[in-house]
Amino acid sequence: MAETVNTATPEALTQKALAIPEQAQQIQVRDDGTYILAADFLKAIKGLRKQVKDVFGPLKAKAHDSWKAIVAEEKKADGPLEEATNIVKRQMADWEFQQEQARAREQRRLEAEAKAAAEEERLRVAVELEDAGRTEEAEAVVVAPVIPHQAALPKATPAVTGISHRTIWRFRITNAALLPREFLIPDDKAIGALVRVRKGATVIPGVEVYDERITVA
Repeated sequence: MAETVNTATPEALTQKALAIPEQAQQIQVRDDGTYILAADFLKAIKGLRKQVKDVFGPLKAKAHDSWKAIVAEEKKADGPLEEATNIVKRQMADWEFQQEQARAREQRRLEAEAKAAAEEERLRVAVELEDAGRTEEAEAVVVAPVIPHQAALPKATPAVTGISHRTIWRFRITNAALLPREFLIPDDKAIGALVRVRKGATVIPGVEVYDERITVA
């Protein structure tokens, strides 16, 4: 038997399909006869859906092939630009990090110098007070906390319009067995596979197994 060729147009199928929901609303299953009518209607819908797939399938495949070709051309053009962008970004990020490290070291050195100078000044003042017979004041100066003047160093790298840096915090799991429960996700795929095999005999703590009946045309 020769294969039937689907000659329906997308527009004709769409118009035909638009009338189906209204027809479905008119079906009332009340007895065996109307049940059989509903079943026949379902089978008719199934046939129509096959026509829809047969007509729109090749159109979708053609459009998808065109889309893939365009994406491939776009990647061919944009790929080298993305590669170059990542190269320069890494260079700038590395330089930013190195300069920030150097700035932090210099900041610590200046803070240590300022603290040492403040300590020296405190001792000088305390000695002067002690020599002047102002012992209580001298003791108060000695026990008072040292708060040196700290001049914050400016950002080490130049500010460039349109270029900024941000810190992204990431993570890696070193021992999954130590993760708290709130960070664990149930394996739905494995649970579903076991339920489909054991059905009502499935026993998994914390899981309720139930059956759901559907109508298949």
